[in-house]
Amino acid sequence: MDAHELDEHGKIINTIVVNDLNFPGKHLVDAAVGGNIGDSIINGFVVKYVDPVIIPKEVSKKQARLALLSAGYYDKVIAIIDNLPEDQKTVAKIQWDDSESYQRDHPFVLMMATALGLTSDELDALFVAASEMK
Repeated sequence: MDAHELDEHGKIINTIVVNDLNFPGKHLVDAAVGGNIGDSIINGFVVKYVDPVIIPKEVSKKQARLALLSAGYYDKVIAIIDNLPEDQKTVAKIQWDDSESYQRDHPFVLMMATALGLTSDELDALFVAASEMK
């Protein structure tokens, strides 16, 4: 029979063929429960391994603008900048036009996210999407 070998945390580290599940020094479960190497088995249930999402701290201007366009926010950002009071508008236009990249926690980015009504998680998702733009 096929058996999953588990580490001390219940993570599948190997799948082997055995006659029975009683093997000295190994924690084995019947592989018929499902799962693959990297998944965990907790209380008899398979918990699939999911790659952690890494939120980029910075994306290029091109990546950010393509992500904004794709999400339907590009024109809204332009309108927000255009409707700012003159002193804020000039600073915002410089940030928008002259930055080579945008940082996730930069005040300009946070201001735009707030003006767009984005939650922190939605801004994170936008940065992830931007990081995948080529």
